[in-house]
Amino acid sequence: MKQYWLFVLAALQDIVFCTIDSTFANNISLDVIVVLNSFTIVLYFCLRPLLMGFWAYQAMQTNPKNCLMCSLLSSIVVGIVLIATAKVLPYLFTLTDEQRQMLSDIFMLFGVCAPIQAIARYLHEYCIYTGKQKLVLVSSFITYIPMIVGDWIAVSLNAGAFGLRLSTELCWFLYLVVLLPASGILKVDDKLNWKTIRHCFYVGKDSCISQSIVRVATLFLTSIASTMGTEAYAIHSVALGITDMAESFREAQQSYSIIELRDHRDNLVKQSITVLKKLIVPALLLPLGLEVALVVIMHGKVSIQDAALATCMYSLPFFIYPMYDISAGAVVLSSVRSSSIVMSLVTAIWRIGVLWILIQIFGATIPVFGMIYFLDYLSRTVFYRIMLHREQKLLEKGNTV
Repeated sequence: MKQYWLFVLAALQDIVFCTIDSTFANNISLDVIVVLNSFTIVLYFCLRPLLMGFWAYQAMQTNPKNCLMCSLLSSIVVGIVLIATAKVLPYLFTLTDEQRQMLSDIFMLFGVCAPIQAIARYLHEYCIYTGKQKLVLVSSFITYIPMIVGDWIAVSLNAGAFGLRLSTELCWFLYLVVLLPASGILKVDDKLNWKTIRHCFYVGKDSCISQSIVRVATLFLTSIASTMGTEAYAIHSVALGITDMAESFREAQQSYSIIELRDHRDNLVKQSITVLKKLIVPALLLPLGLEVALVVIMHGKVSIQDAALATCMYSLPFFIYPMYDISAGAVVLSSVRSSSIVMSLVTAIWRIGVLWILIQIFGATIPVFGMIYFLDYLSRTVFYRIMLHREQKLLEKGNTV
């Protein structure tokens, strides 16, 4: 469990600094809140191919340099697409002309900086999986301080959402400069070759595709949420930002569970329950307790009552996350990894279908979105457990033959 608490500490550090970053944005204006939330939803989608190399490394635990190159190549493609579509993407959301222009400028900026983020994020995860959590903690601290200073300057100069994002992208570059030599990846005996890079794409594609499908559904939900009007969409954005912040602890439990499970690939069902028993209490209490503080700190231009009620609705999936994250980690290490694509596709289809029906009955409201988020993770958790049990039975049958 010591390693788990190191993961938690790293997550908590990210939460503290990101909370400060988001609080700057939430206290500027409702326009900045909705623009940055709209960008974040698209960012989460773009991160799936940007993390292609990480998905490969997570499953294989080998070929770190080739996996890094996989992420770099993916990020270049994503950057080109973003730059080419920067004027069109804002129309995914119901925004004012001024908000669309702000969002377009941010997409252009991220398109240019995508390769930097891809490499920095890969190195972050690589260090975690190679036991360098302390390096991640120190490097994050070194780079987050300048980001906060940059946010303060952006607010002081009235640079708006673009200034805040520029500050963030500059700090990702600083993070890359610090982490690349310190991670030791440049000294790893892993010669780059196209055959291995192609294999990295092949291994990473399952997680990339499955998560991209889920993010398309989330993008659709956010597009619908934007039709509620600036004030209601801002409430939605603040609450979603708070729950996303608390979800940082999920990365800790999933990373820890994969490390715990990677030497038990022949008995993932039983071992995943063992890991769940270890993590269940902190996995539930840490994020839910954190949200109470975040509502007070981050509500900004949104009333604290509205932010609290919306956050409660969007926190329903937290009771499912521990089992889901550990089961998802087990699936990554299993032979049924590609089944996650099928599940993501089915989930995306029913999320959109059920959401449309509920909106016709109740309208586009925060309780409707909260229920959809809960049912989404519940269905995926049940599916993953079924697939893991099926794989276990096949393994046991093979051993008896």
